[in-house]
Amino acid sequence: MALAPGASMRPRDTRLRVLVAVYTSITTRGVPPTIAELAVELGICSKNGVAYHLVALRDEDEFVTWEPGKQRTLRLTERGIAHLGKLTEDPISRLAEARSVLRVA
Repeated sequence: MALAPGASMRPRDTRLRVLVAVYTSITTRGVPPTIAELAVELGICSKNGVAYHLVALRDEDEFVTWEPGKQRTLRLTERGIAHLGKLTEDPISRLAEARSVLRVA
C-alpha cells in the first residue's frame, strides 16, 4: 500500500502499521490475519502486544471490530476504511466497493 503524496507514517506508529497490515491481508489473501500472523509480519515479539494495539484500534479509534473468541473475524469498520483512504492512493475511500471486498462491520 503506497502512501499518498504529503501523507506521513512514523515508524513508531504501530497502531497504524497494524491497521495497514489488516487491510493488506484482507485485500491480498482474502482473509483477515490472526494475531500470531500480525506479530510475525510487524516484528512484534509478543502476541499480547498485537492484541493491545487491536483493542486500541477497536475501542479508541473504532477502526476495527471482531467476534471475541473466534479466529479470522477481524474486520475493518467504515471509519477504518475512511481513515486509510485519507492516507493512501488506493481507491478505498469508495466505501460501497470496499464494503463488499472487506465485509465491513
